[in-house]
Amino acid sequence: MSHLAHALLADPHIQLEDLSLSDIGMGNLGMAALAKLVRQDRLRFLKKLWLSDNRITDDGVCALAEAIGVGPWLKHLESLHLAPLCYITNVGMGCMLSALIDRCPLVKSLH
Repeated sequence: MSHLAHALLADPHIQLEDLSLSDIGMGNLGMAALAKLVRQDRLRFLKKLWLSDNRITDDGVCALAEAIGVGPWLKHLESLHLAPLCYITNVGMGCMLSALIDRCPLVKSLH
């Protein structure tokens, strides 16, 4: 995750539309780094985000949801994949769902 963050911060012209971070062993620290990229508007063109098969818990997903909730950063997002094998309960999914409803009008699927 740190290499991706560094590349996105170094080159403001990168315009990712699809980002798969599935099955990379990412946990809550990786989600905090992803949330930072969202707050810095480095993923503004993102349409699809895969985070499944990681060690993400409610804390990690709520950190990302909080970043989404404070601005129009992911207004193009259409699809978010968190399942299977993430450790997210109804609390974490509630955080994310609220942020998506409020800030991501194009979301068609949440897994």
